[in-house]
Amino acid sequence: MTPIGIGISAKSNPIHYVSVTVNGEQIRLFEMASLSVGDCLVHAGLDIQAFYGRPGLAKIVILNGKEITLPGEFGEQPTLYLNSKIATVDTSVTHGDHIIIERGNNGASSVVTIDDLIEEAPMSTIIYNNERYHIKPIYYVNGNRVTEDYLIQDKDKIDMHFIDTIRTFLIECTTEKLGETQHDFIYVNQEPYLMHAGSTQVLLNGKVTDINAPLQPGDSLKLNRTATPTLEKVLTDLGYPIKEEITVEFNQETLNLSKAHIKAMRNDRSLEMTSSLHPGDEIEVTEKQSEGFIFQDVFNYVELDLTNKQGHFILYKNDAPAGFTDPIDHGDQLAIVWKQL
Repeated sequence: MTPIGIGISAKSNPIHYVSVTVNGEQIRLFEMASLSVGDCLVHAGLDIQAFYGRPGLAKIVILNGKEITLPGEFGEQPTLYLNSKIATVDTSVTHGDHIIIERGNNGASSVVTIDDLIEEAPMSTIIYNNERYHIKPIYYVNGNRVTEDYLIQDKDKIDMHFIDTIRTFLIECTTEKLGETQHDFIYVNQEPYLMHAGSTQVLLNGKVTDINAPLQPGDSLKLNRTATPTLEKVLTDLGYPIKEEITVEFNQETLNLSKAHIKAMRNDRSLEMTSSLHPGDEIEVTEKQSEGFIFQDVFNYVELDLTNKQGHFILYKNDAPAGFTDPIDHGDQLAIVWKQL
């Protein structure tokens, strides 16, 4: 085409421009059949990828000796506005439009709990005293016991332990009180009384075993307590004078009379000599002042048939008349004699 031809063509088909602003800067583009927000960003020299938010900081932790990286959240995508309305890179633009591109927010640091990290933590089932227990692992972070909802921090050292012995199971999953050994203690005025090791019987799948024996998923465990000692047995074994006793003759029948010589309390409650004691019990014992025995005490040990009795009675102590409140001693000869009116 000749210069004259070019001039004629330009006059009959003039070139038109479109002016828009991108983030406050005006740009001019050749008018085309279709112009988009994306075209304007390219013409303005803006890379949309550079407006994405940065990823959040990752955390590096150690789980059972293995290093694990916990990535942060992804950054948010940028926001596009065309004339103050939300737009996309494909939204059409016209002359005089205003485009704004805002940077997306940065991603947050990783927020992960132990439960999130482990996801499906291995569980096992143990049957204890005919009741089913579902057991989860035990977690420690930097040496401290934590629960599954602990929020993991950067550089944490996490250890996951499994309940794999009978002793650990009883401590972690039941209310059983276990001593440092297989013996249990009762304390009387802070003096320890040792219950024999055989007082607790451990049955694993029906067989007697040791409390430190390994435990496998599906095992059946039973703990049987043998007969616990009474207060009287414990105090006798420790040498306490638990009662005051005398033997007398009453109407030619030998009677053994006794009175408690001590008072025993457990958790501020009075105990009888027949009360059962249990591991860990703390008993407070105080001695009572001797009150001695009187004639009337005899009638707590005998039953008198008064059906055919008439007249009045006389009490005798060692062949001498006596009264209900007269003191009596070991070896006394006592009697009640009825006199006809």
